[in-house]
Amino acid sequence: MRKKIIAVVFPKDSEAMFTENSNRTFGGASVQMHLIARELQSYIDIETFSFIPNYKHIDLKASKPLKLVTTFNESDNILLKILKFHRTIKQTNPEAIFQRGLTAFSCLLSVYCRLARIKFVFMFAHDIEAEGIYQSSRKKCRLFPILIKYSHLLIVQNKIGQNTLQKKTTNRIYIFKKGLDFSHVSAGKSKPYDAIWIARCEPWKHPEIFLKLAELNKELNFLMICPKVENNKKYFEKIQKSASETKNLTFLNFVANEGVYDFLSQSKVFCITSEQEGDWPMVVLEACSLGLPILSLKLNYSELITKHNGGIFCEDQFYLFNKNLKILLRDKKKYGLISQGARTYVNFVHDIKKNIERLLWHLELIQR
Repeated sequence: MRKKIIAVVFPKDSEAMFTENSNRTFGGASVQMHLIARELQSYIDIETFSFIPNYKHIDLKASKPLKLVTTFNESDNILLKILKFHRTIKQTNPEAIFQRGLTAFSCLLSVYCRLARIKFVFMFAHDIEAEGIYQSSRKKCRLFPILIKYSHLLIVQNKIGQNTLQKKTTNRIYIFKKGLDFSHVSAGKSKPYDAIWIARCEPWKHPEIFLKLAELNKELNFLMICPKVENNKKYFEKIQKSASETKNLTFLNFVANEGVYDFLSQSKVFCITSEQEGDWPMVVLEACSLGLPILSLKLNYSELITKHNGGIFCEDQFYLFNKNLKILLRDKKKYGLISQGARTYVNFVHDIKKNIERLLWHLELIQR
């Protein structure tokens, strides 16, 4: 029986996933596509190719067990990228292509796949993308109507994205929750950090609020992992300077993907200050898998807090953010209950094996 072929397209900023010495900032989309590609490869009747840009240095050891296929150089113009991507598709002949994160290239790829009779599965990486707005620049995507018309399946992460899209298209929309691989999850014994914050250094993620929290609690130890974003260097420099003046805070501007779990396991509470995301970010799910209670200032996506009691929602009130951190660290019983709730939530909602199986059924790429 001929194997079905799926191509997983990695974001352009995924270099650190495949190059051991790269300190280039990567996002949750890269981590999620890596997990999806790995899980797809566990199916004996599916062959999975991982499409990545032709980075200068690719570490084959770091990329295992993925089957990597390089597409184009990042410096190529759009026409050359399209030509090289076309050649790559012809070489691999996929029946379906998975791609995450809104770009102009995503829109053009949806049309290409429709003409080539390939199932193009587009995954929204952020709630704001469902409105046809780029996540990074917050600018309008002019080609967005093409994407939602010609994609075979539109993947959102929650009801927010689903409701937004239903006003714009009659195309098929499917809620697919991000997945985790729990096989390597283990908790560290020593927890020197009372609170941890991890995100790219972007204004809408509000790292300055975590710095304010640290400044007000000088008796506690804080850890901030805050990689810079190329188009926001001045903002990063401002945050880095402020962090250097906060004596009870350790500031790291980059941590490799495999190191994130290590720092999470050394921490007691995970703090998130973003004003909007694409459901709970990957790093929040990773924190939950280690039993860290989630202290959320502005976000309260479904189930984690309200159903499973895996965190505390602070209703966009800083005084509650500050107060609840102290309560979590002081009240061992409450901490233990919320810690268990966080673990229960990710095990129930974000199991990569179960979620991928449902998606493949939905795409009719495996039989029920």
